[in-house]
Amino acid sequence: MQQNNDLNFEPQDVNIVNPKQARKAVVATGIGNAMEWFDFGLYAYLAVILSQLFFSGVDNSGLQLVLTFATFAVAFLVRPIGGVF
Repeated sequence: MQQNNDLNFEPQDVNIVNPKQARKAVVATGIGNAMEWFDFGLYAYLAVILSQLFFSGVDNSGLQLVLTFATFAVAFLVRPIGGVF
């Protein structure tokens, strides 16, 4: 059996990212994520008040809250689709 001990590997197609750009991207992503969760948290916290304001035509307060959370669910599910485009 013959061994090939030639270990001269040349890196090919290696993208080196500037650490300053990487840090900037991580910070921007963190801020965007925090803003998104703040938005959802605030909406969930105010769901009872929003249900009474936006669904006042519905007599059942439980159904008002379900409709408010359904609106919340639609926004939560559709947001990743918006990120693709």
